[in-house]
Amino acid sequence: MMTEQDDITWLIKEVHISLEQYGRSAMKVQDITFAEAHVLLYLLERRTSNSCASDIHGEFGVSKATISGILKSLRKKGYLEMIALPEDERKKQIILDEKAYRAEEWIRNSLEQRRKVICRGIPEGEINAAAGCLKKMLLNLKQNETGRNQIC
Repeated sequence: MMTEQDDITWLIKEVHISLEQYGRSAMKVQDITFAEAHVLLYLLERRTSNSCASDIHGEFGVSKATISGILKSLRKKGYLEMIALPEDERKKQIILDEKAYRAEEWIRNSLEQRRKVICRGIPEGEINAAAGCLKKMLLNLKQNETGRNQIC
């Protein structure tokens, strides 16, 4: 028999799977994933700054390998270029290509549509409360990964 604690983890997993499926079909037009769309939007919003992979890693809090994979995929798809910085060849400056600028409005609209679909019929207060709970859960998991606040 499933407890309430098990039930919430299963629901989160189901939501994640549904988001992935929705994302695959919605983003097929631009040949990008939702993760790629979020990174691209982050870069588009900071188009005047010199962004590099470590900036994105710090902002999104996912592994450097994940960010590297997303950036390589976006480069192969023609959304950006990466150029080694003269002062530190380990770092690469990310330069958006014209394709990224042309896709900006479409990406914004797609992400907003996804938010509307997910939140349809849910009052703003409940959305805010759910977001707060999810952030705390994520923090709990990250702290547990680093060995802090382990549960006995």
